[in-house]
Amino acid sequence: MQAGAVPSWLAVDAYGMAQSAVETGTLLQAAAVAAGRRVCVLVPTADVLQATVTLPVKGGARALQAVPFALEEQLVGDIEEQHFALGARDTASGRTEVAVVKRALMEEWQAALAGAGIVPELMCSEAALLPANPSQALVLLDRDNLVARAPGDSLASVSLPALPLDDALALAFADRPLSELDLLLYATDEAWAAHHERIGALQGQLAHLAVQQLKGGLLPWLALQLPAQRAINLLQGAYQRTDSGRDSWQRWRLAAALAAAFVLVSIAGQALSLWRVERAEQVVDAALADVAAQVFRGDRNTSNLRRRAAQLLGSGGSSDPQLLRSLQGLAAALANNASVQSLAFRDGKTELRLKANDAQSIERVITALRAGGWNAELVAGSATSGGYEGRLQVQRAGGRS
Repeated sequence: MQAGAVPSWLAVDAYGMAQSAVETGTLLQAAAVAAGRRVCVLVPTADVLQATVTLPVKGGARALQAVPFALEEQLVGDIEEQHFALGARDTASGRTEVAVVKRALMEEWQAALAGAGIVPELMCSEAALLPANPSQALVLLDRDNLVARAPGDSLASVSLPALPLDDALALAFADRPLSELDLLLYATDEAWAAHHERIGALQGQLAHLAVQQLKGGLLPWLALQLPAQRAINLLQGAYQRTDSGRDSWQRWRLAAALAAAFVLVSIAGQALSLWRVERAEQVVDAALADVAAQVFRGDRNTSNLRRRAAQLLGSGGSSDPQLLRSLQGLAAALANNASVQSLAFRDGKTELRLKANDAQSIERVITALRAGGWNAELVAGSATSGGYEGRLQVQRAGGRS
């Protein structure tokens, strides 16, 4: 939400998947949709400073008191006029993530939400939902605004005007020359229409450039990142909910993970009934064995899957030949690049969560799928302790086939 701007909202499920179209209107209209739901409010990146600081290890009140002095040179205005919210502490660097916003803005946002009867559990900047990437610099281009984040797992980011684009990148990544920059750029439709020529011109200036166009819009894409991200909640201190809303939000993330496990089992059953209905044993066995080898660390045994397929036939399991074709394409594309963590199939699209050593391995899977005639898009990605996890949507080129 932004002063003077018309708010937009979106209802999503536990995975961050959209359950409705993006709507625009008044906060009172948004309140009708928010009733009975957990609410996350996104505020403009330009209004929130996200940085990292070195604080006392013990933390607590003493750490919070030290934050204003650690950031004094980066702040505009009096320290007393700023609201500080603490995030996670990185054990490797010893630095703590911090979000800073003017108290006047927090009061304005809180008053507007309260006036509409909206009580959020999480309030964070849009930049806080950018997916982390251990090896690539990230840029979100929305209209004429640019948000940049250096490689690594830190939430620290910078927001600035996007024109001219190469100069904006040079300012955002001032600590390294553009010729050494490996960049992953996300662009909304509006930004792509306005800047695609300038984006293309960057190819010769950067070490590597990958572009993901957010065809579904910015808000649905940000929502997809929500379950996996550790965004700094601005609702701390004087703005903290009295019913421990922050803890409630963390429990929601756990519930989302449990729900994902249930859906994985359900979708796997659909794949097996498909195998039985289509009676294409050799093709399906090969595809399932290849995917099983990725999921079960080299074990290609599908005998247990056959028994479960027979059970599903007795209960009227559903089928869709598009899922089989997706499995075949996936099996060919994975090779040794990544392993499947979960798989779902909805409305002709296969949704995957893959785990790999790095972001480049996920990119190789996407490239292989596209070369095989599939539309494959990375909708979310984040660094993990064991490498990199990416969420993909895969569909046959041209829609269903």
